[in-house]
Amino acid sequence: MNLLPIGRQKNIVIGILKPALTVEGYEHIVRDGGNDTFIKQTEFGSSSFYIYFKKFGDADYSGALLSFKFVEQIVMEVGDPNIDYSQRLKTNDFSQWTVLDHNSCLRYDTINSPIRESVQAIAFANAYLEYIQTAGLAFIEKYSYLPNVLAEMDRLEKEGKLWHEILSGLADYLFRGLIISKLCNDTAFLSKLEFCDHKFYNAPHLVEWIPYYEKLKERLKELEPKYNMQR
Repeated sequence: MNLLPIGRQKNIVIGILKPALTVEGYEHIVRDGGNDTFIKQTEFGSSSFYIYFKKFGDADYSGALLSFKFVEQIVMEVGDPNIDYSQRLKTNDFSQWTVLDHNSCLRYDTINSPIRESVQAIAFANAYLEYIQTAGLAFIEKYSYLPNVLAEMDRLEKEGKLWHEILSGLADYLFRGLIISKLCNDTAFLSKLEFCDHKFYNAPHLVEWIPYYEKLKERLKELEPKYNMQR
């Protein structure tokens, strides 16, 4: 089996993406773990995209990602049974994802057509850039305004779907949902709180999250809205 080395995959793909995304204000960095990330610092936090290149060419890639530092700071201060945030809190690094585009669609499939030749690397890069410059940046523009995130949460809820389709995390996606609801002065905040109470207090697999959830509820009592979205 002929394989295109990871270094060569990166050179081709990043070489195509970087000039276009630099114009949009994105910086290319390599995260711990090897993700090639394009990130743009914003007033509310950051927006980003990432690619994780693999030996066999079946690269992972993200849809548009948004991090709201004032949401993630609370998430980190409340804590997580599976993650130690102490070092990130010391350095004020609140850059983990809040909102993500789960519905990103590329005209290239790295699973069925792995990047094993230069021509495939070029095709993948062009498809990813097309997504970023169209649906990706449109997603970021829309959901950089937190009340639009709340509106999407409400739409999903009405359709019997989970907030997880727009919010990041495991059980803590519910934390993010409540924080966003409170920050937006949501008139349906209490019904969302009741929904989360039912989730956490009636699901055996979430029992380890309960102390963190109760800490969150105390924080929410003192959290002041940033938006006046009386609806």
